[in-house]
Amino acid sequence: MPCTFDAFGRSNTENNPASWVSGDKRMEFRDVLWSVNEYGAGSGWHKDRLLLAGGAGMTLTADGGYRPFNEADKPEGFAIRDVGMTLEIEYSTANVTDTDAELITCLGQLDNGNRYGLIVTPEEAKFLTGVVTEAMDAGQVLRYEDSVGTKFQPGTNIRITYVFYPNVQTNEQRTLIGFYVNGEESAASKWLDKVNFDIQSQLEFKSAGADLNVKSVRIYNKALTSDEVLNNYIVDRNHLEDADGEPGVRSLDEDNRVLNEGDTVSMEKLMGLMKKRRNSILVLIGTGSVGSEVPSESDTLNVVDALAQLNDKKANKLVREVRFYNGEDRTLDFILTNVYVRIQGTSSVNYARKNFRFYFQKTASGWTVTLSYGEIDGNGRQKNPVVTTGKKNLFKLRRNSVGAKLACSNATSRTRP
Repeated sequence: MPCTFDAFGRSNTENNPASWVSGDKRMEFRDVLWSVNEYGAGSGWHKDRLLLAGGAGMTLTADGGYRPFNEADKPEGFAIRDVGMTLEIEYSTANVTDTDAELITCLGQLDNGNRYGLIVTPEEAKFLTGVVTEAMDAGQVLRYEDSVGTKFQPGTNIRITYVFYPNVQTNEQRTLIGFYVNGEESAASKWLDKVNFDIQSQLEFKSAGADLNVKSVRIYNKALTSDEVLNNYIVDRNHLEDADGEPGVRSLDEDNRVLNEGDTVSMEKLMGLMKKRRNSILVLIGTGSVGSEVPSESDTLNVVDALAQLNDKKANKLVREVRFYNGEDRTLDFILTNVYVRIQGTSSVNYARKNFRFYFQKTASGWTVTLSYGEIDGNGRQKNPVVTTGKKNLFKLRRNSVGAKLACSNATSRTRP
């Protein structure tokens, strides 16, 4: 890890409050008063954060400068394309006067003039990919900058994590930018053929347009796994129990446990999380082989692995059972049996983590595809289900949805179960 900065325990009464150092990296401050009164006025260390206000700012730098999104600055053997990179920043804003103010930035510019890189405003975090589309509206040309990120309420404490996955065959998320909010994956997009890791700018923190409270900053010369991102968020709470409306380490750890002893998935725990978060659960049950469309007793693979190893977006596999636990409306849980499934789209061919297409009315010759709606219990059973077969099967995610003959699951942008 090339650098980690944490404001926990810092004070303006230290011998040198203006020193914030991690290895050969340091924060270089501008116009910080190193004094904050009881009402939160001023700038400096305040309530385990660095408060930047009234135009105060800082730059993450080193002797000779430090450009985190420039491969030329990486140590030998640590090119972003080869090993990946992770950036974590936890912060909050206050006293917002300009919701478009760019408070945290690390930006470059392509030859065509398009910007790319990191921008954080009081209500949005985004990484611009450099792709710009234009559209006409009422005679005016509107420009839309493609980005990976999200909007949120100003004043909210937020941990953003950007994971840049390397371009290596062994990484199932290769060439993706993964975006996480408070430890949970929120969005993803490809960086390949979009982002050049040659940004000359350093990482800047500013307070024009809003007060910026920085809790921590970390940069890794590796792509963290989703478990590592979540674990970092949990252990950084700095308090064991829930406090001031924020969950503590104990409750976050318990909320994210879905395994029984022996590392087997607990449906009971999954169902509990589903009820609490209104997440949905998709389960595929059955066996398969690369060479056969239908299952047999000689199969040595589960059907998901068979689909992945076949890796053909035009080839079907018969899945003996699909269960969908609908987090929005449990009456629309469904069990689909003997259904044709294939991987969905070119992106699924290129990545180990697959999207799937489910044909609700199609199956192999001599088989019958059956659909039953009704709440599924922890044992995989339904009470008084509504059952249809063949061409009467229609997928509905919500009660007012128009029924569909096929549906696709997306594995490239997800939240944890």
